[in-house]
Amino acid sequence: MVHIQPSADGFSSSKICINQLLSTCIDASLRGAAEIRRVERKRLATGNLEQGVTYKDVTDPKSALTEADGAAQAAIVQALTQQWGNGLEIIGEEDEEEDTTTKDVKDTVELRRNLCSDVNTDNDNVPLSNVTVFIDPLDGTREFTESRLSNCQTLIGITLNRQPVAGVQCIPFPDGTLNLEPTVVYGHIHGGHGVYGTPLMKSNTAYDNLSRPLLASGDSQAPVMVTGRKIALEGTNGSNVLYGGAGNKILATAAGHVDATIQQRVGGPWDLAAPEAIIRAMGGRITTWTGEDLIVTHKDAPSYVCKQGYVATGRDSMINHDKLVASLRESQIVKTT
Repeated sequence: MVHIQPSADGFSSSKICINQLLSTCIDASLRGAAEIRRVERKRLATGNLEQGVTYKDVTDPKSALTEADGAAQAAIVQALTQQWGNGLEIIGEEDEEEDTTTKDVKDTVELRRNLCSDVNTDNDNVPLSNVTVFIDPLDGTREFTESRLSNCQTLIGITLNRQPVAGVQCIPFPDGTLNLEPTVVYGHIHGGHGVYGTPLMKSNTAYDNLSRPLLASGDSQAPVMVTGRKIALEGTNGSNVLYGGAGNKILATAAGHVDATIQQRVGGPWDLAAPEAIIRAMGGRITTWTGEDLIVTHKDAPSYVCKQGYVATGRDSMINHDKLVASLRESQIVKTT
């Protein structure tokens, strides 16, 4: 994990415009996506889809780490640090041997600050020292290695006093190929949301003919997940559908492509900072399985909060959020997991 702390160079006492920071995160996410797409072109050219892939746990395909993860994170961290200085606290998922703040920056073009003028917020200038940016450079690394590319996203979440307020979800492969330019969905919990680049598409159209409601989850056969799916769809003719990546599941829910998503555990705050802000900006809800607010981005949050996972429902979901979490709360297996 790369963790860039605010410096003592004067930045900590300055103020920052969240709208402008959000715009620069959109631009920085596109730089990260360019690195991911570059690695994919190289994989296709060599025909070696396992090129540059390592596993944090050789028994767990979800622990995959690729060249794309590190390159994308370096591009994003360098761009944001160059733009805002070392006073901006950045927490990224991937371990790196080099300090990305001192590494030579190849591209010194200014990040754009006017990409989300449709997001309107009041009192937007806040102390820089109160802002933390969380980065997941390649959410859905397993899906990337398995060439399920439409499930992959770059997540950049902006928190104020460690509470998510805005975020960016960049989709490097909107149609699962290199044919289309990236899609960037962005939002502010009080200011609305928008899309930059290729219009937002469904990451999976295989389920279009299934009866609603649709519940998006992964392929985990953990007893708590099996029970959670059953509870979510109980009394309906709906279906569980396979989606990869936390960001992909939550965005599909926010956009109404599915009605809800559940996941039992997450890797860290970088998984949820951006998706939480965006689903809330789009009128949806996200909580723990038992209905509490997420605290995974909080400073000094206990490690167990990553095991609490999330439940998310869209604005017009056919699955009632309060009823779902109430039913989950009463489940013995949820209580004891």
